[in-house]
Amino acid sequence: MFKLESYITPWLLSYIDQYVKLRREDFQLSLWGGDVVLYNLELRLANIQKLVPTLPIIFQSGIIHELRIHVPWIGINSEPIVVTINQIELVIVLNKECTLSNDNSLSSEDDIDSDHILIQQQQPTTAEQSNYIQTVLARILNNVHIIVNNLIIKFIEEDIVISLSSRTAECYAVNQNWFKSFIELSQQDLSLRRLITLPDLTLCLDKRDITGKVHRYEV
Repeated sequence: MFKLESYITPWLLSYIDQYVKLRREDFQLSLWGGDVVLYNLELRLANIQKLVPTLPIIFQSGIIHELRIHVPWIGINSEPIVVTINQIELVIVLNKECTLSNDNSLSSEDDIDSDHILIQQQQPTTAEQSNYIQTVLARILNNVHIIVNNLIIKFIEEDIVISLSSRTAECYAVNQNWFKSFIELSQQDLSLRRLITLPDLTLCLDKRDITGKVHRYEV
């Protein structure tokens, strides 16, 4: 007899750790209670960079003030895991002379820390268990619902600061008609569709003084 939580918890934390620098003590947390809240987390900038390889930008800094994970254990096969980010701040700059060697060094640094959580994951004892676990994990990943409250992105170029902010943003799985849905991929339809909503956006163009601070914001 195996416990589903013993597979899902380390796998989920390991996946999050690819993009967010979890602390060693965070890996000891149990998600069995349904909710876990983490505070003041830095982003793994090199791995975030890989998500947008063609954009001429460099992620300079990134921090999440609060990360909340909700796992619906009773309905794990029909309800999405909800990851809520309460205030995230990203600072990006124009990519003028970012070299491949710099990217590789950052990537190696980011990848090392997540290794210790992988060894905590129990291995399925039978092929049937292994297939079941892989099916569940794929279904979870396909249906993760991400909510971002207070998204702040700042683009800095010399003394100019362009700030893009949104009070709320969501990313979730949708069906063929683009309605929110819990998706089960099949041979008839292997397309995974996700919708990103940004109902309110504010764009500011500002100028920094010699101290690097913006004293007046213009919307």
